[in-house]
Amino acid sequence: MSRSSQRVEHTHGKAISADGDRAYIPLALLRAPLWPITASNAKKLEDGETYIRRLTNAYGDRIAIQSNAILRPKPDMGVLLTLTAMFQKRISGNPAYDTGLPENEERIYYDFSCQITELMRETGIRHESRLTESLKRLGSVRLKFQRQKSGADYGETFFEIDGMFTFRIERVGGGEKAIRTHKGDRLVINMHRAFIPKTDYLYRSAKQCRALRTDTARLIFWALCSRLHFKGTAEEWYTILSPDTKTYCGKMQEQARQKLQWQWENKSFKPALLELAKAGFCESVNRIL
Repeated sequence: MSRSSQRVEHTHGKAISADGDRAYIPLALLRAPLWPITASNAKKLEDGETYIRRLTNAYGDRIAIQSNAILRPKPDMGVLLTLTAMFQKRISGNPAYDTGLPENEERIYYDFSCQITELMRETGIRHESRLTESLKRLGSVRLKFQRQKSGADYGETFFEIDGMFTFRIERVGGGEKAIRTHKGDRLVINMHRAFIPKTDYLYRSAKQCRALRTDTARLIFWALCSRLHFKGTAEEWYTILSPDTKTYCGKMQEQARQKLQWQWENKSFKPALLELAKAGFCESVNRIL
């Protein structure tokens, strides 16, 4: 990471605006590289195989990620932010979702429901099967996060989540299977309590995420969620976005490494910066450059 990296905005104590677009996320999730696109996920998982990833991120935090499938920046990142924003808008002001109440101290999951066609419309996913496949991948995520630094300015030292959510579909007429999605079919979701917003959470626009078409642009978008900017070289950004890539494992010849780095910088990184600028990230992109 470049030495010029610095904290640019502190959001602790600010009011929560659950408007259906802002998705408030705990910092531990935002610092976790949930969306690998390098050699670590080049193959598909075999039946019954579990995806496990252990690493130390650019901040020095120790992270362990486990899921039943490999997550992708597209569509999974947009689905997670959209679902979170919808959930938080739906529960806003409802005391039943107040995690500070004594009756909720031991409660881990909180339910809510929406029409499945509503989530399909908001995410821009036209086929129900593609949406439910993404929900299955996301819901299975287990995360352990050990922060390098602790204290009032950094939040919790240890964060753990054992499954983001579970879901089921309630069909019109009660049938389990349908030839096509009916507008009355409902998605019933049990969200982990970590997605109930707190004033020290950071947020990102689900709409802005969905506007990004390339994986690299979405990875940069996710890295900027933590309210830190990185004014570094393309090589430094490569290690931030793909911390466990084979390029830096010491087994690749220098000439091959430089070729791969050049290809990524010119065919992925620079086009992604232009895409981010068009999506409204001009200030952040200027800092990167």
